[in-house]
Amino acid sequence: MVVIEKQSIITSKECLQLLKESLLVKRAEKEKYIQDLSAQLIQLGVQKHEFDKEGSTYSEECNRVQSLINGTFSELKKINIVLDSLEKGTFTGICNDCKKCIPEEELLGSPTRKLCVSCQQKMNNK
Repeated sequence: MVVIEKQSIITSKECLQLLKESLLVKRAEKEKYIQDLSAQLIQLGVQKHEFDKEGSTYSEECNRVQSLINGTFSELKKINIVLDSLEKGTFTGICNDCKKCIPEEELLGSPTRKLCVSCQQKMNNK
């Protein structure tokens, strides 16, 4: 069992506020991107006749856009989870691997991160 020291939990009100503001901006950007991609998907349907006769290019393009939408929804879900934990006061900023506090500058750079840079690098090198 890992014990997390109380002082390791992110409590800097300024950091939490910056984190929340950053996430709100990222959420708005992701929502706009999803709207744009959805419009692109609709436009592809309108332009279907302009693609090759077998439809492979059309299908590939639709799949590509749908994949981007799905990936963006996944990112949006992560953002909403962190925002929810910030609202509830349950956000800790603790690395899921080493259980140490993720430095504020790392969190501000990547607000949905679950690993500190060191643990992320170890994972990437496996």
